[in-house]
Amino acid sequence: MAGFFHLIGVFSLLAATVLLIVVSVSLPVWKSVYFLDVDFSVSSSIGGLRATSDHLRLGNWGLCLGDVCTKARLGYNLDFIENNTSGDLHLAASILHGATYALILHPIAAGFTFLALLVSLSTHFVVGILASVLALWAFVLTLIAFVIDLVIFITARDRLTKHSSSLLGSSDLSASYGPALWLVLTAFILQLIASVTLEGS
Repeated sequence: MAGFFHLIGVFSLLAATVLLIVVSVSLPVWKSVYFLDVDFSVSSSIGGLRATSDHLRLGNWGLCLGDVCTKARLGYNLDFIENNTSGDLHLAASILHGATYALILHPIAAGFTFLALLVSLSTHFVVGILASVLALWAFVLTLIAFVIDLVIFITARDRLTKHSSSLLGSSDLSASYGPALWLVLTAFILQLIASVTLEGS
């Protein structure tokens, strides 16, 4: 029975690794994986991008306005919020800009998860405990990344929705969470399962 639990742990780590790699290459690299989708209809300029579009999407490495995307980089700017506002909203945008640097935790967590996966391939008892500890560390990193994702993208969604007419020239705006947020959630649940099942094997 211990071998069965070990296999569950190994497959959980494999799935979590794949999910975190997908999140790590999200928008603007992989345009269908993003954290936040803002739906509006307006011709505007956001973050130096000029386009007529109905979607603004925020990802791990940048943002896209329609089909026009920023270059992939760590810590992208939210200047369109900072430049068009003052007071609390400007402060929130400045904090969000700094927080986008923490999105580097996704590829770091993917690396830790992959390392735990490699170690878990051994069936030796001591190595199994090491795999469990690595899976637990990956879980903690992914949990921290998920909390940061929630802070960044819930705040961005609320601010954009609340101040849509002053920011985007459109009061008819809706914002929804993208698949990247749910992929991170699933990955950290799988890592927790792996850290428990690998320890018991």
